[in-house]
Amino acid sequence: AVAVRATESGRLVLRNTSEGYGEAEYAADPAQEVDRGNHSWANYFLAGYKGVFEALRELGREAPAPRGLEVLVDGRVPAGSGLSSSSALVCASALAVAAAHGVEFSKPEVAEFTRKCEQHVGTMSGGMDQAISVMGEAGLAKLIEFGPVRTHDVPLPPSCCFVVANSLSVSKKAETAAGRYNLRVLECMLASALIAVRLGLPREEAMQKETLRDVEPLLVAKKGGLDAVSEVLHEAPYSAEEVEGLLGFSIAEVIGARASLTPSVAEAEKAGGFKLLQRAQHVYREAQRVLQFKEVCEGRKEDAGLLQELGRLMDESHASCSELYECSSPELDELVAVAKRNGALGARLTGAGWGGCMVALVADGQQDAYIAAVKEQYFKQRVDAGVLDAATLDGDQVIFASKPSRGASTIATADLFAEAGAP
Repeated sequence: AVAVRATESGRLVLRNTSEGYGEAEYAADPAQEVDRGNHSWANYFLAGYKGVFEALRELGREAPAPRGLEVLVDGRVPAGSGLSSSSALVCASALAVAAAHGVEFSKPEVAEFTRKCEQHVGTMSGGMDQAISVMGEAGLAKLIEFGPVRTHDVPLPPSCCFVVANSLSVSKKAETAAGRYNLRVLECMLASALIAVRLGLPREEAMQKETLRDVEPLLVAKKGGLDAVSEVLHEAPYSAEEVEGLLGFSIAEVIGARASLTPSVAEAEKAGGFKLLQRAQHVYREAQRVLQFKEVCEGRKEDAGLLQELGRLMDESHASCSELYECSSPELDELVAVAKRNGALGARLTGAGWGGCMVALVADGQQDAYIAAVKEQYFKQRVDAGVLDAATLDGDQVIFASKPSRGASTIATADLFAEAGAP
């Protein structure tokens, strides 16, 4: 939750109720740059603040004069847990800033501009986290599409329950973006451009193909299906020189104005090259699994096999994340294995990966026994090793059952600042 109080100070004063998150202060200037070298929690508020004014400009709407704000942030989502804490903070901040300035946006508009403005912290976000943070609804999964952002309701079987467990391996998305999150973005962009060139598009046109979805129709038309991507790209990693030679233009030209992707070129070299085929295979197969999940939910009466089918898709998804996209971690893989041994019908990492949380599909009514078993077989080991406080296991801090809930909203309320002891 982000509470704001307008002031005449011309300053943004940010406070956080959680320990370890110090106070920050900035000028009330939407044009100021976010200091990416300083990985502060306050950067995410500042990104949302800037995003409101940038969105108004892009939408051709008049922006109000920037106001000073006192800001109080409170939350229970663990940082770096893969539960979209950064995107949730950006979205909540943007909504609070908009409300403080008397500005209204539609939910799709908020989802779209927060996707863009989170890039101010240095992460080339894809938009899924922001979309569900804003457009979620109780009891429904959402199929999310982009260009423009839109969602489709997916009714979930009443007998399913999702249980989230924290691997306790922190996923520092912004700090490690160059060699992880942003590198995957760049690999997918390069794969898209190279597929376009290999299938006969002029190089100038191929440069405009920035996502694997952009070249999907071309693959189907020329090769008969998406699985044929293995006939277009080779399995061995590509060097930067090989990519540029095949494309006929530089990687810098592909990156363009996305300066945050430039460090990923050197990171790819350290890792042995760009794994373009593996990333493309993951993306295309994962997209197919999403559609299959939707079809199973919509087109089949609930029976003994329905949850098993959904669980199978989740299992396949995690295997692909681990083996093809390589965004899992040893802790996440271990946690998934523990989940499967103890009755989870399916389990996969959630969020950006490289640590954070796992989500498991469990039959409703069995979650208590499942949670107890995972605590015993995964978390108790961490307690014994001194990594985790034993008292943590008594609550829902490391593992909890969850069902889909409503997305972000704006609430007019009492003076939370006085209640929190702020001057």
